[in-house]
Amino acid sequence: LDALLCGEDAHTRIAALLGEVHRVTKPGGRYAVLSHGAPASRVPLLSAAGWASVTVAEVPKPPLEGFKEVAAAAPCYWLFVATKAGGGGV
Repeated sequence: LDALLCGEDAHTRIAALLGEVHRVTKPGGRYAVLSHGAPASRVPLLSAAGWASVTVAEVPKPPLEGFKEVAAAAPCYWLFVATKAGGGGV
């Protein structure tokens, strides 16, 4: 998902990707995305594809020895789990 955001016609390609993933996911199924992007920029993309719910969790970045951290870099990654409607059971 993040890689597609760097290319041309990003939103059209992402809509196609997420629409196809949604189509082939069984009712009640889940799609997980690990991203550098914050929820404010990723949740709307997932929601627009028709997922019934999107949950978000922070995943702390491990320290990298010998590398200087970029000041603007977020201290975490983001895990998004989109769930398709239906399914009824666990």
